[in-house]
Amino acid sequence: MATAALVDGLIADGRKLLTDLHRRRFGVSAAGWLHHATDDIWQLVVVTPSLHPGGVGERMNVVYECLAEAGDPDMELFNAVRLESPDSRLGQWLAATGERLSARPGWTVTHYFGSDLERFGFDQARIYRTIAGMSSRQVARVVGDMLGSGVLDQPAAVDGTDGVYPLAAIERGGRVLRLKPTGIRRDQTTGQLIVDAFDPASGAVQHIPADEITDVSL
Repeated sequence: MATAALVDGLIADGRKLLTDLHRRRFGVSAAGWLHHATDDIWQLVVVTPSLHPGGVGERMNVVYECLAEAGDPDMELFNAVRLESPDSRLGQWLAATGERLSARPGWTVTHYFGSDLERFGFDQARIYRTIAGMSSRQVARVVGDMLGSGVLDQPAAVDGTDGVYPLAAIERGGRVLRLKPTGIRRDQTTGQLIVDAFDPASGAVQHIPADEITDVSL
């Protein structure tokens, strides 16, 4: 379990874990970090429809395998994970609240306070947006709309003589990248949809397969 303040690193680690679980076809209906009011402990609650009576150990093995893919698993994160069925009271609450908050555009995680948390012994939560993410076709449509509307070419502010242009938030592999999409195309060899996006930090253009992008917004 994660104690004391929940740092940005744990939020990012949790997001990456959820993305990896999705790629393994591990169903995730909702997820969020919930804080125990009395113990000052954060738990990563994951609502999964694939959970069945007596199957928690089997499902937790999948969580462990995801964490171990890149080397030594993060046991602090593993011990913080709590699986819930969508039929449990907490699972129902988190799924309904996550769905409502996911309607807010551009938010990848929402800091939530509410008296309804108290009945479960929590006093605050960081709730992730819907984990299922966009399909590659949805990514292509959103990027196409951005390019077609010209919104990325309209200065959001002016600093001296140079315009400060908006960047898209592209979520890939549990990380949110701030990039400027420049095109969407289909690779002639693989048939994959590719998003070309300029990275102002490096000055280079990234070529990202659309099926690796789970969310894109301004």
